[in-house]
Amino acid sequence: MGDVGQMSGYGLGWALTVALLAWVGIRLDEWLGTSPAMVLLCTLAGIAAGMVTVYTRAMARPTRGESDMSQNGEEQS
Repeated sequence: MGDVGQMSGYGLGWALTVALLAWVGIRLDEWLGTSPAMVLLCTLAGIAAGMVTVYTRAMARPTRGESDMSQNGEEQS
């Protein structure tokens, strides 16, 4: 069950990153007068940043089998 919570946290973080950068793009479009350019650019940047973050967190997280085993392959208590 802990993996589900951790993975949903990754997804929520990704969604919030995309939403925040899309909002920044909307505000920049209003300020600069460029219609959809900045919202598209910022949304794509948010998607890319979210993908990189999820990938690096997933790769840095040890698997259950690696964390339960000692150096010589015996289970730790």
